[in-house]
Amino acid sequence: NDTASWYHWGCSGTSNALKERITALGLSLTAVPINATYSLRQVPPFEKFDDQDCFKKFSEENAALLQQLRGSDAVIITGEGTIHDLRVGPKALLYLAYIAKIFFNKHVEIINHSAYPKDNPILSTSFVANFQPEKIAMLQGRSEAERLYRKVYKVLDFVAIREPISQLVMHDFGIDSTLSFDCLALYIRDHYHNPKKQVKDKVVIAGSVAFTTAGVEQLARYIAELQHRGFTVELLMGAKA
Repeated sequence: NDTASWYHWGCSGTSNALKERITALGLSLTAVPINATYSLRQVPPFEKFDDQDCFKKFSEENAALLQQLRGSDAVIITGEGTIHDLRVGPKALLYLAYIAKIFFNKHVEIINHSAYPKDNPILSTSFVANFQPEKIAMLQGRSEAERLYRKVYKVLDFVAIREPISQLVMHDFGIDSTLSFDCLALYIRDHYHNPKKQVKDKVVIAGSVAFTTAGVEQLARYIAELQHRGFTVELLMGAKA
């Protein structure tokens, strides 16, 4: 799930840091980019994760990646912010983790990530007090997501979650994990050695991958106000792509 070339500067720094640390251990590393994991074909539905016929179809459709899995000693998945809900991307990553462990008996880790089986971590049975159909459907979706996440995470060798909120959510599902941090800090540590200095009247704003039209308009007004007050403004955004 390598994001070195994708999304934004944080993702680029994080994946590069992880790859540098892994190779520094003397290990040979093959990185699979996030656009490849999102493009996997024949990912089966949750209830067929153990199905041999589904695994055979998946293997045939994604032969190159499966060959890499077979030839590896360990499979390390950087979950980033990908693993939430039951969309195509997270389901593909969870299936890869599962088959690497169950079918190939590899050492499998998911690290550097947040994990939310549902986008809304506060969802609970109290929401169906008024029997509103759309809320009942949301709860049914959460139940399926919980079963899938629990099934996959229970077989993993190591799990590192980068913030305490989703770690608590996963703990409530019976999943043990290590509280870690976003690995962007490692990239900064290893690549920026100039002494820290403060520049008076200068503001650096970190851009976001999630900017909407309204968000950009608000940011533009904010920058204009800062400039009006005499500040120099720099905007940090974009990834290698």
